[in-house]
Amino acid sequence: MEDVMEILQFLVGEILGDSSFFLTIYQDRNIAPMTGRDRRNYILFPLLSFFLSFLSITVMYASQEAVRKAYLELKSMWPWLINLKELVHCILDIFPQASSMFCYMTLYMFGRSKLSEKFVYFGKGFMEAHEDFGKIYVRDELSNDYVLSKKWKTIANALKLFIAVNLFYLAVLHTGVMNIQNVLFFRPIELFPTVYLTALFEAVNYLDNGVPVRWRWLKKRNREIPYNMKLRKIRALCLKEASKDKSVVTFDGSRSHELEFCKEIREIIKNYEEIDDARIQYLLSYLKRQSGELFFHISCVETAIMLVQGKSIFYATPFYYDVGICIFFPIYLSLLRKEKAVILIEDTGNLKEIIAWVKKGIEEIQDLVDFWNVDLLDGSVEQTDVGILPFQIINQQDKVYWLDEFLDKVSFAAVLEASDILAGGQEAVAALAEKVGRKTPRCTWFLCDKNAESMVDLFSHLLNSEIKYVSATPYYAKKTMLAYWNTESEPFSPWKPAKRYLGVEARIAEIAGKEHISHLIWYGEDVMPVYDLQWIFGQYYDLYGKRTGEKPYQMQLNSRISFEISGNANKLETEQFLLVEDSNCNLFELGRQFATRAQEKIFVNILSPDYMLRDYMKSIKDVMNADPKYITQFVPLPVNTMRNVALRLIRRMLEGEISEEEIWEFLKKGEEDVKREFINLRYLQKLINLVFNIDDAEISINFGSEFSNQEKEIKQIIYYRIVDERVKKEFRKYFSQASYIDEIGDRKYIGKLMLAGHLEQKYMKGQQVVLNGKYYVITGKNQSEYGQELLVRRASDQIYGRKYYRQLRRYFSFDKFDEIPSQKIVFRSHQVVLKRCHINLNAYSYGYLEMDSWNQFYNENRILGQFKQEETRIYRRKEALQVEFTGKMENKRLIYWTAIMLKETFCTFYPQYYHLLDVAVNYKEYREYEIPQELLTVILSHIDADTTRSFYILEDSREDMGLLRSIESNFTKIMKIIQDYVKWSKDNGDNYFGK
Repeated sequence: MEDVMEILQFLVGEILGDSSFFLTIYQDRNIAPMTGRDRRNYILFPLLSFFLSFLSITVMYASQEAVRKAYLELKSMWPWLINLKELVHCILDIFPQASSMFCYMTLYMFGRSKLSEKFVYFGKGFMEAHEDFGKIYVRDELSNDYVLSKKWKTIANALKLFIAVNLFYLAVLHTGVMNIQNVLFFRPIELFPTVYLTALFEAVNYLDNGVPVRWRWLKKRNREIPYNMKLRKIRALCLKEASKDKSVVTFDGSRSHELEFCKEIREIIKNYEEIDDARIQYLLSYLKRQSGELFFHISCVETAIMLVQGKSIFYATPFYYDVGICIFFPIYLSLLRKEKAVILIEDTGNLKEIIAWVKKGIEEIQDLVDFWNVDLLDGSVEQTDVGILPFQIINQQDKVYWLDEFLDKVSFAAVLEASDILAGGQEAVAALAEKVGRKTPRCTWFLCDKNAESMVDLFSHLLNSEIKYVSATPYYAKKTMLAYWNTESEPFSPWKPAKRYLGVEARIAEIAGKEHISHLIWYGEDVMPVYDLQWIFGQYYDLYGKRTGEKPYQMQLNSRISFEISGNANKLETEQFLLVEDSNCNLFELGRQFATRAQEKIFVNILSPDYMLRDYMKSIKDVMNADPKYITQFVPLPVNTMRNVALRLIRRMLEGEISEEEIWEFLKKGEEDVKREFINLRYLQKLINLVFNIDDAEISINFGSEFSNQEKEIKQIIYYRIVDERVKKEFRKYFSQASYIDEIGDRKYIGKLMLAGHLEQKYMKGQQVVLNGKYYVITGKNQSEYGQELLVRRASDQIYGRKYYRQLRRYFSFDKFDEIPSQKIVFRSHQVVLKRCHINLNAYSYGYLEMDSWNQFYNENRILGQFKQEETRIYRRKEALQVEFTGKMENKRLIYWTAIMLKETFCTFYPQYYHLLDVAVNYKEYREYEIPQELLTVILSHIDADTTRSFYILEDSREDMGLLRSIESNFTKIMKIIQDYVKWSKDNGDNYFGK
């Protein structure tokens, strides 16, 4: 019995000892995350293992005789080596197989470290040439990565079992079945089982699908590994590196908390368990099942419960991957009722990924694979259950028209990045909302986006649904550090001796590399051409390696830095290191949002241009952190002017015939009094002329009849429809989605649902612009069947720094001003009358200013264009705001500075609409005063009106976007912020305007 126990103990010891060799070797591979895209490049490693194994054994065997000869020579010189020989032989004889395997593994891992990079390189080339080799790794639409196919997962599991059996077999051999000599006298055949196991482990390592860990005990161990990102050390390094070239960086001190969200979520689930609602109980059971796999924000769980109850919600986060449970479960309930669901989102090239994400999320609720069809709404919708509708399609009349049948049956609608849909105007959104859910009891709406003032009010009006603002921004990571970099002080090329523009982003990437941050993500938005800069950065991989201590391989740099356009698709991680462009001119709101992108640690670098309120916000960071609504983005307010009513009617009359009764229903919703007897052909032509400046538009008139239950008689009905090709052309020209023709001739959309009719207000010939992550020069505009398009030329070799543009505009009035009842606002010691008025206006852009920084007011590059008469924007009865200073006060400098500072705040308060808002004065009235004339012509526009004691706020758009109503509503708040800024500026010597 003792002999049996001794053998079993020896056998177990051998199994643990032999397996530890292999697990130790591949431990770093098992714990360190690797994507399937990277893992598939290791395809040659099983072959490499055989080559290295036999090479290692050959070296060991060939060196035996040389070691003996060397020992005999040394023995004659140092006799005490005899004692050492006896000690060595004693150790080797006790652990003979260990000595052989130790030498073998040492040689094998040495050769592997020297050849691995080359084999990865050759493997990558092989996989690029043989994309579907063996169908081992296949593309996953959800992650846009490669995953192990089901067939090869089975093979991998079989290999793991085979490894376990072979480890046992090897242990049996080592217990005495095979007489193994020590390393000085071993035979090559003795190491053959070890060679065999080495190849198996390499094969399994290749087939691990990029999963961070393979063994469950290692998974637990991995969770216990402390997070290595040292926030305070990185902060000190940022300050040190910034001081080298006088870059300016400030920090929002490290914030931390010890909240345990999983515990809080369990408490919430427990509180709702007593509610007698089968839908909620089903949701709670699903959350319990998923709690170990997914992370939910507390507010996300509460929101999902309210959505299940049929309440429409606005959720304050732009990161839609966080709110999957708020989308999937309500959709699932709609599908069970045999109804439809729709998700509206901007098309940024990720629609396939969104479709796969939604499909997977719905299927995981009840493990129903391919039961419901999730598809893009751009073709036949007969078999579609959940439709993905890009914002860009909303303004395409021919496509929206055939969606009616699908939209009628929708009972749940989600709008991701909700504020972006507003850039195309309110009328398109309202027209779409009217089609949604007409054949269902009600439609539940879910909207998610960043914080914005009046967002809930506007969408409640447009969607004709009561929307609740439930959620504040989700909580930030347990340890958070925010760094604010000033872009105007950035170095041109911090990686000396490189001479190309790399900017402060290269400095930050170098800091991350020195700290061995595993992954940096750079979000360029519409500010930086990240795809072009990715290629440029890649050319300096050697410099990057020398400056950071990382391996000097281009693949290493590309794997460490991700270049992406938008951060809205960012997924929650354990820790993150981010670089974000401040495209909305509100660095604190941006920091507040991205601080939520990690559970444990996060370091967010925000790159801000020098807009007026930036440094003021930094100086009051305690206020900004405590009150997200103090300085925040405003959205347009609902507006039903006669112009918008006319536009709504035109849109409907282009779709098909419309009766007099329907026209009357439209007109009744307008702000102006209209009598029903006004409705006739001439009146409709006047409405068309109001929007498009087209006289006597051709409108077809048809007659029909129906029985009136109220009057008990047959009544004649008149139907109207627009058939004028001029109107159709103008509508496409101005109210289609803005697009451009890229370098290969493809038509691509400009982001944020910009209307084609707004291109002239933002883009002019010669400007260098960022479109979908690439750098272009505008060469002109083109009119096609799709509307207006930008013509561009690639300019990736012309990136010499950041470029900012301000348009030069003039406004000329015709006929008389028609005043509407005004509103008087008293502000502190000065009385201000804010008049809402209608103006007949001609507007045109005659040039632009090109600047290296946003406040480069005095040495800008002024570029004047060739103005064409047909580019005049004609506005009849266009709404405007007149800010008039009353009383005995008559201070031209006060009016001047108020107008200038008000205009400068618009980039923060209305970042998506800044190009549509303008502040205008009559230049002639200010030439005799001692005020900076440069600021006058750079910031303000000219209008040929009497502005002796006033200035005008204009909305340069054919549609009344609701921006002026928003300004009017928030005017007191805006002026209070300007007053606070002026006081701070005087106290701190701020010199934003230069004089």
